[in-house]
Amino acid sequence: PEGGQINIKSYLEESNLVVEVVNTCQLNDSKKGTGIGLKNASDRLKLLFGKISNLEINNLNESKVIASFKIPLT
Repeated sequence: PEGGQINIKSYLEESNLVVEVVNTCQLNDSKKGTGIGLKNASDRLKLLFGKISNLEINNLNESKVIASFKIPLT
């Protein structure tokens, strides 16, 4: 409701494309959902690109969350 900021960064790491999305918010365990949407997104990436493409979401610091995944380029 107060607005926020989203930063998207991509870069090459060895033979993989790494994508990171940083958002101004916090993961909140008290408002935990089923997680089915995140699991489905992670499973779809693994089906398309293999196990290396694992989707990860974590608190980056006290005010930001980072979501990242890898896509093999070879």
